[in-house]
Amino acid sequence: SSAVSVRRIGPQETLAIRHSVLWPHMPVSYVMLPEDDQGSHYGAFTSEGELVGIISLFEQPSKGVFQFRKFAVLPSFQGQGVGTLLLRHVIHECKSREGTRVWCSARMDACSFYARFGMSKEGDMYEKEGGGTETPLYLAA
Repeated sequence: SSAVSVRRIGPQETLAIRHSVLWPHMPVSYVMLPEDDQGSHYGAFTSEGELVGIISLFEQPSKGVFQFRKFAVLPSFQGQGVGTLLLRHVIHECKSREGTRVWCSARMDACSFYARFGMSKEGDMYEKEGGGTETPLYLAA
């Protein structure tokens, strides 16, 4: 994935991948967040300029705490380090903004991916209204 680079994007630019990868059976409005305008959104682009992965970062009311949400990579680019690049970028961003904790609500099948970054479970699993079970994962930045 050496040809892939990460840069900041607008919330609207995240919607197509959020929708197609995370919630294809739901309307596009389902993947829009009310707080998107307050978030920092990042895209992974190929050297040809194709957007292939996205992640959104939100500062939490508690000081130094950040949450990343709507993290997705196009299926044809999964397993090539794109997600790793995006997650490393967000963790670095948290540290540069004096963050002390970063967390996400992870799909159960993604927990082993997050564990490679030192993220661990805190709290209970819960059912998502759109289907599927998620669990909160934390990293001390």
